[in-house]
Order: sequence, then structure tokens, then C-alpha cells
Amino acid sequence: MHARLETVQEGKSGTRKMSELNREVVELVWGKQSAGSGVSAPLFRRWTQGFVFSETERSALEQFEGGPCAVIAPVQAFLLKNILFNTESSNWRDISEEEQRTALCSTLSEILESACLGKTQNFCLATWARAKATDDNTDITDSHPEPESSQPSDTQQQPTALAAEELGFERFHSTVHKRTLKTVAELKDAILSMHDTWRNKFGVLLFLYSVILTKGIENIKNEIEDTTEPLIDPVYGHGSQSLINLLVTGHAVSNVWDGDRECSGMKLHGIHEQASVGFLTLMESLRYCKVGSFLKSPKFPIWILGSETHLSVFFTKLEGCPLENIFQLDLSLLFSVHLFSPFLCSPLTSLFLLLLSPPLSSSAPLLFSSPLISLVIGQMLLHVRYQTCLIIYIWEMSLVAPESPSEQARRVFQTFDPEDNGFIPDTLLEDVMKALDLVSEPEYVNLMKSKLDPESLGIILLGPFLLEFFPDQDSGIPDSFPVYHYNGLKQSNHNEKVNYVEGTAIVLGFEDPMARTDDTPVKRCLQTKWPYIELLWTTERSPSLN
Repeated sequence: MHARLETVQEGKSGTRKMSELNREVVELVWGKQSAGSGVSAPLFRRWTQGFVFSETERSALEQFEGGPCAVIAPVQAFLLKNILFNTESSNWRDISEEEQRTALCSTLSEILESACLGKTQNFCLATWARAKATDDNTDITDSHPEPESSQPSDTQQQPTALAAEELGFERFHSTVHKRTLKTVAELKDAILSMHDTWRNKFGVLLFLYSVILTKGIENIKNEIEDTTEPLIDPVYGHGSQSLINLLVTGHAVSNVWDGDRECSGMKLHGIHEQASVGFLTLMESLRYCKVGSFLKSPKFPIWILGSETHLSVFFTKLEGCPLENIFQLDLSLLFSVHLFSPFLCSPLTSLFLLLLSPPLSSSAPLLFSSPLISLVIGQMLLHVRYQTCLIIYIWEMSLVAPESPSEQARRVFQTFDPEDNGFIPDTLLEDVMKALDLVSEPEYVNLMKSKLDPESLGIILLGPFLLEFFPDQDSGIPDSFPVYHYNGLKQSNHNEKVNYVEGTAIVLGFEDPMARTDDTPVKRCLQTKWPYIELLWTTERSPSLN
């Protein structure tokens, strides 16, 4: 079913005026516009792009100019989640056009579903009345636009046929309609049928408006801390934290900490549950904010990285172990799985492993000729594949696990060490111990002071403190793991081609001596989650956050 977003009025000069509801959406996104002056044409043009895949990295979206990263980066993060963890594509970096179409549409649907308040709430899609945009003399009537799937798909009918400066800010918004859908199934079908719309000139804006209309203007205003602050900066075109949070979590709150906080009688809203993809920001390393664990430790090992002016994406993916050929199988894996697999603990399997343990030779195929042995091999391979996938899953999920007690202790200690000196005055030891719910009786605190500061220097070092109260605690994070960085801006990539930058992350303990790698913004951003992370990139230069 279709519904009008606005009733358009014709001005004396022939320009189209937006209705009250349309103006509410525009003011929420772009801010209040003074009479006779709307959003500047260059700024509007920067936001008029679709969701376009890179020709050089087929699972990566391209961003043409600065600004729309506030929408593109969250969509890219969810897109990677769906490609890496929800599909069985053999090569996640070289997906087909059909896989691109399916992944993009399912991603947009997922974000819209998270913005919907409940089962009784309708979904809304902002659609563009293409035919009306080119007609200066015909007003938009109350008739409903044709469904996207029934409209011609030739180039002349696509939004790319009109440049943004030709259409203009006011004129574009006068042609936007709202389509209402009642079920998730209807939503998914409609999004799929509008695939060409999402890819073309106004795809990013139409999706943003769809999220806003689905969430509800008043609901967004109730969550934003400062309702006078637009979702998009009207001068520089950057998306606000509320806009990022809306797309990542479904809630347009203005803060990144966990839960709500009280400040001078004001209730400040934060993040209330673990997000599917995470968020880290360079601003935390500069001590402008503190990201909570709901965003730092998301459900999947994918993080949006924020700099002062741009958003990019950091993620990890351990490639699976191909087991197509039994002769290429690592027997040590079989023995390690044998130790904890109930199936593999049978005497028959033990005998089979014993027979197979010598190096395979030309007589090996004779060994596999028995139907019974073939059955055992088949069952074993299924279990090995399962156990391997389980190990990979546990490994990947360890990167997003909530902080361990020792990690929490390090974080609390560092709040009393704002200059990152690695130590605190001994007078603060009692406060740190209280904050960590450790025994903090004065006599015990004094005993710990003398033990942790035997030379009476008046300081408590972080390392000895953690070793004393949290010995032998392993966070479960692997010592090293493969990482990838995505930046959608061509000019921010090597050779001006959007490609993932590959690397290896090494997570050290505070006591591990190692030469530090270069100090870069991306590293400082990641250190807000992994304080002792080092990054080794395969490229000559580190990836850019901007």
C-alpha cells in the first residue's frame, strides 16, 4: 500500500513547496532552513549517491564524496556481517552481482527492522516519484506512484538521468512519497523490488528517510539529546552520533556509553544492549568520550571506526580450512579433535587413527577401499569440519567477548591515570580497589602499598597491580589474528581504488616487551579496545581513517 508523504503546493515562481510533514523530516535531518535559502547545492550533491559496489573490491561499497559515510559505513558493516557470517560464499571478496543484490537488500531490510519499534509498528519506505521530477508544470496528485518493480528500468527512467544540481534540494523533496508496509515479508519483497532505486542517484538519502519514517519523527526526537542539532551538519555535511547510533542500534541516542546516566538532574541516554556491529572512535583516545562495552564488544567482530571527520570499518575473518582432499588433511588436527569429540573416542576410530598415523604412501588408496573405512572417513571428515568451524567461531567470538576481570581492572586503573603514565599515586590505591570491589580496609590497603611500592616511591605501577590482584588471567584473545580495513573514499585508498587493506593484529600483554610499530590514528583508535595492540599491514602505508 502507498501513502503520500506530503501534499505539494505550487509557488508563484513555479517552484514546488514541501508540505508540513516533509518539512519535519527535512528539518530533523538537515536543520531548520531560513526563508529562501535551503541546503547548499554542493552539500546536497555530496549526499546524492546510491549504494554502489567497488569494481575492484566486489563486497565493498564506494563513497564518492565526504558526508554520506554516516550511512554508508554502517551499511557496509552490516553488509560484511551478512556476507562473512550469514552466507556460505566461497570467496567473500569476489561475489557475483546476484550475491551483491541479495546481500545489499537483506542488509537494508535488517537495519529497517531494527528501527521498527515493535510488531504493531508499520515499516515505511521513502520512494522517489521519477516521472514527476521532470515535469515542471504538473503537480503531484493524491494518486499513488507505481510500485518500483512495475516501472521501466531503462536508463532514461533512472534517477541518474537527472543530476542533483538539476533537480535541486527543494524539488527533490517535493517528489518523495512514503510507502507503508505491514509485515517483514512485505518489507523484504519491496526492498528487493527497489534494488535499482537503492543503487541510483538518491539511494542513500531515500534509505535514510526510510529509516527515519519507520522509526518515527517523534520517537527520534525523544531519543536525541539536543533536538536542535540536525542529523546531518548543514555546514560540513557530517552525520551526527545520533544518526550513526540510529543505523547501528535502531536508537537515535546521542551517547556511546552503556545505559543511561544522570547529569545535573538530566537523564542522558546511552546504549542499552549489545550491538550486532561495534563502534570505536579516535575521540576516545583524545579523551572526548568513552565508548561502552555494548559497542566495543559487539556480537560480530566488525567495528565502525570514527575519526574527526570520517567513518571506516575494521573487521576480522579467519578463513576456513578446506577439507576437499583427504590426502591434504593435517593429521594433527584429527588427533586434536579426537581428544574432545564423542564420536571420535570409539575404539574403531582409535584403531583407524593408529593405522593412518604413518605417513601416507602410494598404498594409502588401498586402505580406503573398504566400505567400512570409507564410512568412518566420511563421518570423521564431517566431524572435523564441524569441529574446525566451531574452533574458528570460538576464535572469532573471543574478539568480541565482554572484558575479563583483568581488562576491567586495567580500564578502571587507567581512569585514575588520565595521562597514561602507567602508574598512579599510592594515595589513589584505595579508590581503585573500591572501584573494583576489592577488599579496601585501611590496614589491607596499607599492606598492599608496601608490597606494590617496596621502595616507597609513592606510586603504584599498573603491571604489578594487575599481577597481584589478577594473576594468570587470560582474556582468551588470540595473540595474533588477520584484520582488514575498509575506507569507502577512493582518494583515501592506494591508487585511488577502494580495496580492503589486509594486515595482522598482534595483541600483547602489558608485560610483553616488543618494539612498537608506528603510531597511527587507526592504531590509536583500536587501542581504545585493545590497549597493547600492534598492527602489521601488508601495504607500505597504514590505512587512513579519513
